[in-house]
Amino acid sequence: MRPCLLVLLLLVFCPLLLVAGTQAVVSLDLAGLDSFFSDTALVRAEAVLTLSAEFGLRMPINLTTGWHQGDPAFVETGLFLDYHPLQNGLHLSLSLLQVGVLLNNPYTDSTEPYFLNEMAVGWTIQISPSLVIDPRLVIRDPNAVFKSEYEELSSYFGRFPMVRFSLLAGWAFSLSDKEEGSAETLLDEGGSI
Repeated sequence: MRPCLLVLLLLVFCPLLLVAGTQAVVSLDLAGLDSFFSDTALVRAEAVLTLSAEFGLRMPINLTTGWHQGDPAFVETGLFLDYHPLQNGLHLSLSLLQVGVLLNNPYTDSTEPYFLNEMAVGWTIQISPSLVIDPRLVIRDPNAVFKSEYEELSSYFGRFPMVRFSLLAGWAFSLSDKEEGSAETLLDEGGSI
């Protein structure tokens, strides 16, 4: 029941947040490419919504799985708050809600949700108006609240790092139809034409 409720909440609130955003970024973690040469694949994709110069919301989707058929697979997603304290590329990302499900569990047939916690420190670099690179350091469970959950997940996979480097590369696009400096924008900001 709880997983259905969480998915329902995400589906209801995420479209409402798109109305408030000014820019969105969709990206893929390039640091996960080295996992294609190990026994565990780590794949991460993210969608980011910029709310203001200081705040944004991030929704990652992670997949951790073995390469063989029948190996366990862990799928996780969540809602993260990005804080840009200096209103530049430096940011701190904190999980507001993070949940995962272990598929193909070798010990039980149930798919109980795992409630998790994660934080990241990174620097967003906008190469061009549409190309964004985001190197970051990701720390899972920084205050050891979900220690037993992470220990259990680590036992299923040959590689399940608690601290990892991430290199997100993605595409940015504007959600507002107003052009910077247009008459409509100046009037909304109380300026003169």
